[in-house]
Amino acid sequence: KKVRGPPGPWEGLVSTTPAPKRSLFRAQPATKNAASDDWRIIGAHVQDVDDSTMRGVITDCPKRYKEVTTTTGSVVLRNASKLMQATLTDAEAARCIRPASERDYVQARIDGAIRVSSHGGHEVGNRYTSADGTERRQFEVTATHVRCALCGDGRTWALDAPELLRDLKDHCRQDPSAPKAAAAHLERLKAAVAAPSSSARPPRTASPPAAIARRVDDGQVMPAKRARGPPKVPAAAAPPP
Repeated sequence: KKVRGPPGPWEGLVSTTPAPKRSLFRAQPATKNAASDDWRIIGAHVQDVDDSTMRGVITDCPKRYKEVTTTTGSVVLRNASKLMQATLTDAEAARCIRPASERDYVQARIDGAIRVSSHGGHEVGNRYTSADGTERRQFEVTATHVRCALCGDGRTWALDAPELLRDLKDHCRQDPSAPKAAAAHLERLKAAVAAPSSSARPPRTASPPAAIARRVDDGQVMPAKRARGPPKVPAAAAPPP
């Protein structure tokens, strides 16, 4: 058999170039649509066929989906079949501006994606109103990371995480298959949005003596006795003539 020499260098066979980062943000939206006769083009006013509160303007047309910037400033992806034509007012359309920076865009995508059924069976979005009336977010975006504002363990995710939205949904137990340990986030969210208890009774005030009721043995309340005034003083007898 022919004697083999030492193995050649592997650097030329295996790529050492790092994999490209995957971000939710695309600076240049697509300008072409799959079908020329499709009315769902960039600039079209739409609303979700199943949720009339989701109204906005198509701002990008990635493969298989339409990106909609909503009247609340969030950004969502919808299948084209889930959109219907809508007529937005000038004020509504003016609010449907696609974020220009990666940080703002990722925040808008998170705002549009996170929906948690937690408080009294109602859905709580990423943006919510706390019990004290303050507007808050479950997840906040910084220049380089996404952090959970509810959990004090310093949990963060990189902006270019391959499955960023899925990771966030797992953390807040939006997905039924999420780990049970993520229930801590849900409990903190419930506490944050809990309304003050309405079962507390107001303090009792003392009743004036005239309004004190008499109670009988069977538990019924009898009308209160009327307060008596001062005793009448008999008039003095007239002196004899």
